[in-house]
Amino acid sequence: MPTIALGFPGGRYHATPWGSHVNEGVVEWPPSPWRVLRALLATGFTKLGWTTVPDEAAALVASLAGTLPAYRLPPGTVAQSRHFMPVPAGRSETTTKVIDAFVRLDPSQELLIHYPVAIPAAQIEVLTSLVSALGYLGRAESWVEGRLLPDAAPDETWSVPAPDSGAALPDRGGDQIALLAPVPADVYAQWRAEAVRHAVERAEAQKGRPIRAAEREKLTAPYPADLVACLLTETGQLHRLGWNQPPGARRVLYVRPPGTLERRAPMPARRRGGTEPVEAVLLALASDRRRGQVLPPFTRCLPQAELLHESLLSMLGDEAPQCAALTGRDPATGQPLREAHVHAHYHPLDLDEDGRLDHMLIYAPMHLDSLAQRALQRVRRTWTKGEDNDIIVTWAGSGSLAQFASQLRHRSGRAVASLATADRWVSLTPFVPPRYLRARGHTLEEQVAAELRSRGFPQPREIVVLSREEVVRRGLLRFVHTRRAGKPQPPAPLAFGLRLVFDEPVTGPIALGYASHYGLGIFAAES
Repeated sequence: MPTIALGFPGGRYHATPWGSHVNEGVVEWPPSPWRVLRALLATGFTKLGWTTVPDEAAALVASLAGTLPAYRLPPGTVAQSRHFMPVPAGRSETTTKVIDAFVRLDPSQELLIHYPVAIPAAQIEVLTSLVSALGYLGRAESWVEGRLLPDAAPDETWSVPAPDSGAALPDRGGDQIALLAPVPADVYAQWRAEAVRHAVERAEAQKGRPIRAAEREKLTAPYPADLVACLLTETGQLHRLGWNQPPGARRVLYVRPPGTLERRAPMPARRRGGTEPVEAVLLALASDRRRGQVLPPFTRCLPQAELLHESLLSMLGDEAPQCAALTGRDPATGQPLREAHVHAHYHPLDLDEDGRLDHMLIYAPMHLDSLAQRALQRVRRTWTKGEDNDIIVTWAGSGSLAQFASQLRHRSGRAVASLATADRWVSLTPFVPPRYLRARGHTLEEQVAAELRSRGFPQPREIVVLSREEVVRRGLLRFVHTRRAGKPQPPAPLAFGLRLVFDEPVTGPIALGYASHYGLGIFAAES
């Protein structure tokens, strides 16, 4: 009898129940059985490389859908944030208020989901793979780390289905909540057969003749072929077909024990002077153009990082010189820090893989203090090349680089290679030598080795300079590799592609050379 354990490293769970609007401020807690199964299936396609649902996975869904799980809920508090989102209105722009409600949780505690059904070893193996690869549950901000426990023994502290109609409720307080759950697979198959038969009979009665094959196909289209197909149908498609609740789903009353979910009045906004230092902060970028989402090309990561840096310093105003993590200067003397590479790095990301810059990961080995975090929380806009091309900036999360490496994924499901651990690395953005190239003392290989030493990396076994053909194929010559006028320029405007081979695996990010704090000289793990 499997038990799924889910931790929430971000300390937040975001999910809106089916049938509720986001501005109602309601959070689906615990996650509905329907949501859990959909998340597992989605993980198979995005993380495990499925193109169709394997037979064992379909059998697993049938096993889990045939019962109702019990939940052990960690204590949580309902919270919300409110945003005024821009809405284009012709040639002008208005705003609309959006409420983002979520449950705030202790990252050290886990949600347990126990299915009271014995399943075969082959299905357990599939479930283990899916749960281990699960990256989020609910909205994408709800990061999770999952593992499978062998069994659990639910007691009166667990959230369980309410008794059948007419039975007395347990005398222990709490709330009754309606969760969406799948019907058993055989029940859905029987229901679908009856629904299709009635639809065909009605059509034949209206037409006065037997319906044709094409007509039958159209009549059966609103009814997915089986329970797995129901779970895979997108919400927009269900709405287009006229469903107000997914086929194959039912609403089940659960009893949520008292004390598991608190509601508090909103706290007044205040300065967060006591914020604990963090290693990294992720910012999401969005276009502010009336003609749609147009973000800067990834090849412009250097100028975009510079502009974002200037925006952050402007947020701090007169306090900027006190923020060594962003300025790289000693607040007491105004001189550059002795340790040259401990302050902020602006690490560009293209998570949706469209060739455009959509996120910026700001990390600092010295950690980002409360001043740096205040600037990152307050920045709302930056700019890009051209006129009227503002970029909307949104705080997406904070944590360690290890947490971001385990949670961030590209649209295709691939991990972010620049944050990986590997023994072979290849240029993702061009390496620009920080000094003049000379035949002795300042060769390209010697400069690379010195850059690695200054950042605490081991010396590579091999440094390979990529051929011009490979540099062109990787698009490294398209990058902007000099800073704006008035800023420090490279000794020579040369850009190289490199491959580094280490004796042992090392953990990224690796950023070397000129403007490495602004997106140049980044390497990606090579499989």
